[in-house]
Amino acid sequence: LILSTEQYIDHMKNRERLFSKLKELAFDFSILFVGYNNQDSNIRTILKELENLKEGKPRSFLVRPGITDSEIRYWESRKITPIKMGYEEFIKNVDKKITDTQRKLSQFRIEVDKPIYSQFQVDIKELKPTENFVNFLENESEYIHSALSSPDSKPQAFYRGYFEDWGPIIKNLDIERHEKNRILTQLILEERYQKEDRSFLFIIKGYAGSGKSVLLKRLAWDASVEFDQFCIYIKNDTSLRYEPIIELYNYVKKRIYIFIDNALNNEKGITTLLDKVEKNKIPITIVSTEEISFGR
Repeated sequence: LILSTEQYIDHMKNRERLFSKLKELAFDFSILFVGYNNQDSNIRTILKELENLKEGKPRSFLVRPGITDSEIRYWESRKITPIKMGYEEFIKNVDKKITDTQRKLSQFRIEVDKPIYSQFQVDIKELKPTENFVNFLENESEYIHSALSSPDSKPQAFYRGYFEDWGPIIKNLDIERHEKNRILTQLILEERYQKEDRSFLFIIKGYAGSGKSVLLKRLAWDASVEFDQFCIYIKNDTSLRYEPIIELYNYVKKRIYIFIDNALNNEKGITTLLDKVEKNKIPITIVSTEEISFGR
């Protein structure tokens, strides 16, 4: 992913998904900034958005000749290591470090040791998922299971409104809600919602700040861990797509519970998915949330 100044300035027009991908990649990969300084407004905006990742983000790097000691301290405080050289010199140094063997294109393969593949009802050795599908598993969704890892969340941050990962749910920092048991009973135990050729959509409504997103993740966690259901959570700023869901069902061969926040923001993806799975008689259950506005 390569971003120029022009791309960043214009990104609000038609590149929202591009910059959502940038923030998503920043969780797992380093970013290389080339030729920037701390006065560039576009990089300052990027860094401001990435600050929410806190210490969970990997170290990034900045390549620029003539960088001063004060600038080095500035970037280091933001977990960015400056490299004092020009871009051409940097590329030549990298070129010397990479062997001929490392230059060969790697073969596309899946990481079969991930927990989700244990749920597949097909021979993993014969599995030939599409790259689009693997991207969905790795970047667009989360398979909910008891060994799900999460950064060490501080209770103080959660109670102040910071809720970006599964730590508060795993640590049971959320309050017990009466609605939770009622919803789970309907989702999982009532026979009318378990028909093998039917799909269902549940919407949790509430005012802004009422805890809808927290409840959604709690439902996903309990449905998977306590009731042993196959549950996936669609990551925020990700568009719901029907193709990988249908491919996933062909592998797991059982009802898929999909949890996705903000139903109206994902209206097209939800309606298209429901239309496709109804035609193919694929059983899925979607649980989403939506805000109630005052006066309605």
